[in-house]
Amino acid sequence: MKANRSSQWIPVLVGLVLLPTFVPGCGDDSTEPADDDGVSESTPTPEPDQDGDGYVALEDCDDTNASIHPEATELCDGIDNDCDGSVDEGFTLVPYYVDADQDGHGDPSTETTGCSIPTGYVDTGDDCDDTNPDVHPDAQEIVCNGLDEDCSSMANDHPDGDGDGYDQCEPGVSESDGLPVDCDDAMPTVHPSAEELCDERDNDCDGEVDEDLPLNTYYVDNDRDGFGDTASTVEACAPPTGYVDNADDCDDDDPTVSPGAVEFHNDGVDSDCDGYNDYVVTISDGGDPGYGGDGGPLDEASFQNPTAIVVDRTGIVYIADTGNHAIRRVDLDGTITTLIGDGEPGDLDGYASDARLNSPTGLATDGTNLYIADTGNHKVRKWTLKNDLVITVAGNGLSGFGEDGEVAVYASLNGPMDVAISSTQVLYIADTGNHVIRSVDLKKKTPTITTVAGQGGSSGYEGDGVSATDALLNSPQGVAVDTTGTMVYIADTGNHVIRKVERGVITLLAGTPNQAGYTGDRDNASTTFFDHPTCIDVAISTDVFVCDTGNNRIRQITPSQIVFLLAGNGSTEEGILEDNAAAVDLAAPQGLAFDSEGDMWIADTGHAWIRKLIW
Repeated sequence: MKANRSSQWIPVLVGLVLLPTFVPGCGDDSTEPADDDGVSESTPTPEPDQDGDGYVALEDCDDTNASIHPEATELCDGIDNDCDGSVDEGFTLVPYYVDADQDGHGDPSTETTGCSIPTGYVDTGDDCDDTNPDVHPDAQEIVCNGLDEDCSSMANDHPDGDGDGYDQCEPGVSESDGLPVDCDDAMPTVHPSAEELCDERDNDCDGEVDEDLPLNTYYVDNDRDGFGDTASTVEACAPPTGYVDNADDCDDDDPTVSPGAVEFHNDGVDSDCDGYNDYVVTISDGGDPGYGGDGGPLDEASFQNPTAIVVDRTGIVYIADTGNHAIRRVDLDGTITTLIGDGEPGDLDGYASDARLNSPTGLATDGTNLYIADTGNHKVRKWTLKNDLVITVAGNGLSGFGEDGEVAVYASLNGPMDVAISSTQVLYIADTGNHVIRSVDLKKKTPTITTVAGQGGSSGYEGDGVSATDALLNSPQGVAVDTTGTMVYIADTGNHVIRKVERGVITLLAGTPNQAGYTGDRDNASTTFFDHPTCIDVAISTDVFVCDTGNNRIRQITPSQIVFLLAGNGSTEEGILEDNAAAVDLAAPQGLAFDSEGDMWIADTGHAWIRKLIW
């Protein structure tokens, strides 16, 4: 029989033995009732799982947290989530630093490690003062306050930006800063120990600029052409901005006008401030044509039909005094002498004092030699400065046409009237009576003669754009060669034109063939007129200058093919000796040359004067 669950076991003391006594109804259900066979069964009490994660306390390392148990995933949280006895295993540990001043930079002395950042920590340990939030590597350095705000070094607090050993701080800001203040820390030449210079700066940082330096007078340069005006001056040790050290400008409002400017011809402006507005002066006026004045000044000398003039590199002037059969020389002091000839025609080589010429009309110089077109003797002569000798370099003295290839001194010429010498020692001859231009290469041991342009003995106008030796010329009286020796210019006198030979091809440069006339100033080269042009010269700029002899004028052909009037009013009267270049009287001028100052010397042939165009 099963016991009632309300029965209880009550202990009964029998003698000295305490025996259990079953008392029904006591409510103790810790023991199951007996089986039918009268034997009772005992059931153990289950272990508790308080957090309900499926693991009892003996298996669960934290039975109060359902996310912690043996099958949980280990997290980076400082807890043994998977109950394997290790914390945060499998995670990389990173150093962290206390950021006490909360400026985003930690104190390197407080390093700890973890797989995640603890509260109050940061991952950078580069703060040099973790008690001051204004001090950290990202802070803006405030110089000269004794703080290293950006944690770079105290040197950054008193920087020496220009490396001259001086900083911007007052002495005593830090132990390393005991030097005076640098007043310009971007200029290494400016500091308290620097030498004061004349540069409008306080180089030595003493509060004064350019002190104790010598002062000069400087002049305002309003037009910025490098030349000043006396209208405004300052005293300074160096020219201030807008000032220069000279007062040479004659028009400080026009940058094209100054002593360094190029004179523009016949424009009414003294462009180069030399006091002359394209002014022509007569520098020889010995009265009527004649022969005299040697040993005296040029302005007292007399000439007879001077037709050629050259100036050597030293400034000595040579004049072909054609009617006096002589070569006259003007030294640097203005004294005139006769170099060759005695006033009478002759034909003789030898020392200059003994040599004789016959109506010389053309001159050229290479600096050490003087070449002479000895027209009346049908020769070209050379005077050498070194030994004072006159020799013949072309022509045999007989009028005629020497064939190409003949030895130059054996070849015949016919009244040659001009010569030119190239930088390569090629001599060009205007063989006027033969209507050709000839050349002689003086570098050869035995120079021979060659035709450059024209057909010997035949005159006319023909052949532009063709080989120069197939062209026809008409009594050419002038020849010039450029500085490169590649372009030859011809005054084709009888055809009233200027022609050019370049690499063997001849072209018309200016003028109207076979038509003499005058069309005025600033004319187009292709439509202008000349009247028996004779002398010709070419500048480095390739401007060509022409004696427009029949028009009693000097003219200029520019590289842009414009023809300018330089001098002469067309009249041959002798009334105007000095005036604006375009207003003076010239009479059949046949010679021109430039000196080192850029002024033009003119052989005013018909007046028997030597004149100068001052630009």
